[in-house]
Amino acid sequence: MTDLEDFEPQITGSLDRLEKLIKQIDKKDFSEKQASLRKCDALKRTIKDLIESYELEVNNLEKDKQYGYADSLREMNKRLDNLKQELDFKKSEGMAQNQLFGDKKNKELNTAEMNGIFFSFFLQFHLFL
Repeated sequence: MTDLEDFEPQITGSLDRLEKLIKQIDKKDFSEKQASLRKCDALKRTIKDLIESYELEVNNLEKDKQYGYADSLREMNKRLDNLKQELDFKKSEGMAQNQLFGDKKNKELNTAEMNGIFFSFFLQFHLFL
């Protein structure tokens, strides 16, 4: 890609896709979330590479022409950083959920089991008093 004007819409479109994917993560079950997180990571790396290529192309311009692209480049990096933070938060949520409930196939706690645990705790507490 040699034309600088082609970079910006491609990067912006990719950032939009990443933002949409991150927002959809909460709507998925645990295994789908893990797949979505991996997909988001791959897209994040692609966007990072595109921004780095764009920056290299801008740096190859004469100094007086570089200034026109500085704001755009700064905004793209800022938006990517914000999406990285959001993605890291989703990952930490997923790790906490995995540690709390374990592998869903092996240790699925459904509502009846949780109620049973609560009820037996409640009985033990009242018998203790």
